[in-house]
Amino acid sequence: MRQNADVAEQILQRLTVPALRLDRLADAVEQGSGASVGGHAVLLQELRARPERFRILNPWIGPWRTAMRRQEGGGFLPWVIALRGPRTPRASGCRSLESMTESLRAIAARLDPGCPTSVARCLGLLVAGREAAQHLQISAENQAERHSSSASTDTSESPLPAAAA
Repeated sequence: MRQNADVAEQILQRLTVPALRLDRLADAVEQGSGASVGGHAVLLQELRARPERFRILNPWIGPWRTAMRRQEGGGFLPWVIALRGPRTPRASGCRSLESMTESLRAIAARLDPGCPTSVARCLGLLVAGREAAQHLQISAENQAERHSSSASTDTSESPLPAAAA
């Protein structure tokens, strides 16, 4: 039986931006393993025990946290970032996406999770990275669609002279 941390790492590695909020990751791990993770706290403890593989970002560290807990009834859940990439490279075909993903991993690996400013910057980069990934994937899909439609068109009426074709 695979451990929850192994399943979580595989799930995060399949994402363009290798990060998910803890509740979403816990749901995905339960679906992926077919067994209960034992709750968010249990999964969080397992992931924190592997700092070489995961970085946990708590979005509400700092002096405002106690005020938010009173207002929001528990605050916000942390985000989990996989620090290791997949063993085999993805065939996304988009070098920009791959570079962005590796940059986010490198930033998270060197992050001080106790520094509110560093955590806020990293979370901002994750949000921006997710938006950029969506745009880059749409662009890549559009290019692939254009390429396949141009390859399937009839080339018998080429604008080039016969000698050049």
